[in-house]
Amino acid sequence: LEAKLVEDGQAERTAQQQMEEIDRKAEEVADRVARGEISEEEAASIEEQLLRAQARRLVAQESTRQDAEELARVEAAAQEVAQRAEEASREQERLRQELAAVQEQVREAEVQREEEAKKREEADARFNQLVQRIQAKV
Repeated sequence: LEAKLVEDGQAERTAQQQMEEIDRKAEEVADRVARGEISEEEAASIEEQLLRAQARRLVAQESTRQDAEELARVEAAAQEVAQRAEEASREQERLRQELAAVQEQVREAEVQREEEAKKREEADARFNQLVQRIQAKV
């Protein structure tokens, strides 16, 4: 799109240069008509060329304007996409941190469960030893 905008800008400059050349020629023609060097028919032909050059310049200007508007829309959309991507990245980081915290809680719960299981086993072992000592005395 930027390349198209540059291309249209060049076309507009070319049309402008052609317009300036036609204006210069029109003045020459007017002078020549005034001096009687060329006919009214030739002057009308040159006027027609002038009108065509103006039309080309207007078309080039409109194309440039439309391309500039399109470029602005594309840039705005790209900026919006970049903003959304940044927001998604922040959300992803937040979720990653939340997941890490949950995983840490799970690890802590597993460690606590293992410690409690070990304490139960130790308590069971002490209880069994106590029962055996009592049975041995009886």
